[in-house]
Amino acid sequence: MGINWLAAIVAGLVGFGVGGLWYSPLLFANTWAKLMPFDPKAPGGYPIPVAMGGAALLSVLAAIIFAIFLGPKPSFGFAVGAGLACGIGWIGTSIFTNGLFQRAPVELMLINTGNHVVQFLVFGIILGLWH
Repeated sequence: MGINWLAAIVAGLVGFGVGGLWYSPLLFANTWAKLMPFDPKAPGGYPIPVAMGGAALLSVLAAIIFAIFLGPKPSFGFAVGAGLACGIGWIGTSIFTNGLFQRAPVELMLINTGNHVVQFLVFGIILGLWH
C-alpha cells in the first residue's frame, strides 16, 4: 500500500475535528437540530460518547481508505482535487439521493454534504502535503 499511516490517521482526526466545528453552535448546530426529525437533546437518545467515538473511528478509516486511493506521495493538486471530487461527487450525491427518498430538507442535505466536502478537502490537503 505504501501510504503514510501517520498522515492518514492525523488527517482522519483533523477531519473529525472539522465535523465537531461544523456541527457546533459556531456554525450549523442550531439549524441542523431544527431540521432533524428528532431532538438530539431528548432523553433516551443515542449516547453521545458512542456517536463521537464512532464518528472519530470512521473518519480515520475514511482517511486511510482515501490515502490508499491516492497512493503514495500524491501531488498536492491531485490530492485536493480528489478530495473535492470525493466530497462533492460521491458523498454529496449519495447524501442527496438518500435525502430525496427520505424527504429531507435541502438545507439539511447541504449542511451534511458541506461537512464531508470540507472533511475530504482537509484529507487531501494533509495527504498532499505530508510526504
